[in-house]
Amino acid sequence: MGGSMSPLLQVSVGEGTLTFGMVFTAFFVMLGPVKIIAPFAKLTAGMEEGAARRLALEATGIACAGGIVAAIFGQRILASWDISLNALRLAAGLVLLLVALRATLDQYAPPQEAPTAEGRGNLAFSPLAFPMILTPYGLAILILILAVFGGLERDAAVFAIFLLVMLLDLAVMWFARAIVHRGGWILALFGAVLVVMQVALAVELILDALRALGVW
Repeated sequence: MGGSMSPLLQVSVGEGTLTFGMVFTAFFVMLGPVKIIAPFAKLTAGMEEGAARRLALEATGIACAGGIVAAIFGQRILASWDISLNALRLAAGLVLLLVALRATLDQYAPPQEAPTAEGRGNLAFSPLAFPMILTPYGLAILILILAVFGGLERDAAVFAIFLLVMLLDLAVMWFARAIVHRGGWILALFGAVLVVMQVALAVELILDALRALGVW
């Protein structure tokens, strides 16, 4: 067998190979917990811990259901509208690049007043489930990966990875206050690294799409 990998665990994409490890990394960067911790802690600052945790659980449930529904309908829209994978890849890359660049510039902007839960509607739905947990570019990547992999077993594995990342999101929201209070500097450092990774992933998506279209 040597170092070979089961075909179920990888699929050729253009000139490279997409593995489930790469899928987890992409989901972790675009849908994962790092970007949620600080906003969730600020949003629930005036809440009792039990209420904040119930909010986190509700938001995670909405995000799980919303992600699965969006992925299924996204596949149907791709087919019915005849949208190519390269077009979706390019769109996801552009959106991710804009978001990552904005996050980079925000690091040098004056601090803004933290949002509060007072006077807000259903916080679990918005802004927690959408767009904090389920980012637009993250959903685009989920739809793209499902379209690229294909096959019931691979789709089930992709959904399992997606749900695993959602559980990680729930875990960090569950302990968000402790994480922010005891590891704020680590969070800031990891967040800065994550922004750079988002820029790199965005550029890679755009270049891959341009290469596939024969533009690059």
